[in-house]
Amino acid sequence: MDNKRDITVLQFTMILISTSVSIAILGMPRMVIDYAKTASPTASLFGALLILFGILLITYLGKIFPKQTIVGYSELLLGRFGKFLVFLLAIYAIIITGLESRHFGEIIKSALLTDTPIHVSILLLGLLFVTASFHAPTTFAYIHYFYIPLTVAPIMFILLMSLTDVDWVNIMPILGNEASYYNIAQGGLVVTQVMQNFIIISVIIPFMRKPLDAMKAGVWGWLISALVLIMTVSFVLAVFGVNEVRDMTWPTLVLGRLIRFPAEIFQRIDAFLLIAWIVAAFTTVFATYYFAVRVLRELFKWKSQVKVSIFIYPVVFLIALWPNDILHLYDLLGTYIANNALFLTLGVPVLLFIVAKVKGYKVKGGTPS
Repeated sequence: MDNKRDITVLQFTMILISTSVSIAILGMPRMVIDYAKTASPTASLFGALLILFGILLITYLGKIFPKQTIVGYSELLLGRFGKFLVFLLAIYAIIITGLESRHFGEIIKSALLTDTPIHVSILLLGLLFVTASFHAPTTFAYIHYFYIPLTVAPIMFILLMSLTDVDWVNIMPILGNEASYYNIAQGGLVVTQVMQNFIIISVIIPFMRKPLDAMKAGVWGWLISALVLIMTVSFVLAVFGVNEVRDMTWPTLVLGRLIRFPAEIFQRIDAFLLIAWIVAAFTTVFATYYFAVRVLRELFKWKSQVKVSIFIYPVVFLIALWPNDILHLYDLLGTYIANNALFLTLGVPVLLFIVAKVKGYKVKGGTPS
């Protein structure tokens, strides 16, 4: 049942981690480094701090309105305009689900199933997240909780194993000697694009056993996911250097292929990274799609979540076919999504927070003082 408050603080933290360590982790370091050069770790931290700001706002609003999703309190605070803003967030989630599904298909075709049509990979991934979206938020939480070890552990293992190939000179100076503040900000926006799935927590908080603990769980989830992403960018830069990374499409995957065990116990360590990435791809698009399904269902007061999930998937599939190739895809993700989506994912919570404060809403009870 949708009205059950069964999601624990730990599950909430795992949701945030598994949606932030996303499908883009293979190509994200190249885009950040292309902008910020040796200042990429600093740029990554800047982007992660912007996301922390958004998480704090959403969790604070969740504490004020512990029984309502972002749909409910947006309408309460801003009326029809609030519903319109949340509708835009749902549209953003649909677009990003389609583009990330195409991202998944491109990497699968390049690295694993070279003879398989890209449409097949996209459809199979879609079948998984569409059917998974039929269920209540508690099931959503259990799925993320179950898969989190398969996502973070292999990535951290490969990063630590690559320490022997690290040359820390490649990340000096840490503030960059060629990149401007604008370039550092642009690199940070790439990281915010990767972590912007945090918006999913705005429809999860009402189903927590202890919604007042959402902020603490959110900070822990952000800390772990930010650490993984910043380490990934830093290690890729330290191993390959700026110039070499620029010639790579998926530098994190190349990093995995460099690792060798004594006596060749494992010949393809990058296989573990690909397994983790496939799981991360599923959890990423599952989160954005689930957000769109839940929001649209509540906005239009549709009773059947199954029908909503099935109804909007053709739109997602058509969006996945939109990019001409991988370069066009990265241009869409890096230029348009990274630069513009932040106005929604951070701007909407900021506006709601300001209005809630002006109207005198406080944490206890969700009613004006």
